[in-house]
Amino acid sequence: EPACTVNLLQKHVFTSSGCVKGSDKSQALYHGQIWGTCLQMCGPSLWMTINSSDTHDPIVQILASEQINI
Repeated sequence: EPACTVNLLQKHVFTSSGCVKGSDKSQALYHGQIWGTCLQMCGPSLWMTINSSDTHDPIVQILASEQINI
């Protein structure tokens, strides 16, 4: 009987964690929706992520305790 109670508690925790933004479960749900949409609508054949370089950003240099000339 204690195992049944633990399983019920675990079910409630997992169910409620899907409603919390940023939780692992909510992110997995979003990823599943994105992939499902891509498969249904013949998504892009090329994926690209663009990240700007932080090496010349003055704010990042200050946070990294690097000496800069402003």
